[in-house]
Amino acid sequence: MKSSLVAVGLFALLLVVWLIAKKNGITMGRGADDVADIHHSGQGFETGDLFVELIFGYSDDGDRLRFMIIQTWPRSSTFEQRIADTRVVHAGIRPLVRHNDGTMRPVGIDGHVYLFDGEQLRMMRVKMNEHSDTHELTQVESIERMWAHLQQFRVADSE
Repeated sequence: MKSSLVAVGLFALLLVVWLIAKKNGITMGRGADDVADIHHSGQGFETGDLFVELIFGYSDDGDRLRFMIIQTWPRSSTFEQRIADTRVVHAGIRPLVRHNDGTMRPVGIDGHVYLFDGEQLRMMRVKMNEHSDTHELTQVESIERMWAHLQQFRVADSE
């Protein structure tokens, strides 16, 4: 009797985890868009009067960019201020991003770019690698030039 109650409890727990994952768009199987294949990298730098942080999610040894988050703060901001920022929550493999309507949603994992210009979020879908295609972002002097650089990699959302 006790073992069957444990089995029912475990099944219920797995069902709850599956339902939460499904609600948040997280793939549970091993497929082409499996989140288990996503790795992270990132870098921070100063440009103009801003401190910029780039966060990359990638797969296929960097040959496929799955997502990119670009956050900016005033150059004079402190580490503590940047850590306390609520626009992005690093919650596992798929960070949550605050959209312009105020809702927090997991990042898309098919080349989605999220660029915060202050509190305003801009989004697009791109086809890039994490190796060389992203390098020029650290060389530009403004957010506008970053956005312009990303335009050459833009793809239709349905692609």
